[in-house]
Amino acid sequence: MLKLLENGLNALASKLPAPAGRDHGGGGGGFGDGGGLTRPGSFLFEFLAQFGITAHSASALNAAIDAASDILAAADVEAGRTTAKAAAVA
Repeated sequence: MLKLLENGLNALASKLPAPAGRDHGGGGGGFGDGGGLTRPGSFLFEFLAQFGITAHSASALNAAIDAASDILAAADVEAGRTTAKAAAVA
């Protein structure tokens, strides 16, 4: 599910205009370096809503991310145990 979400967000992001060249001329949109993309504050919410991420779905998304994180952490712990056992046997 998370990989599908990541792929969808990347696809949406690829449709955005490319940042301007970094000419260091002071113009543009990113920290005075001439590059980047500047949009109004609502842009991020509108962008995420294109993929179904809204204030109403954010808690479910956070729960899925937390569950995935817990699974990965448990896998790391188990991998550490397996490695420690193998080292003790060798």
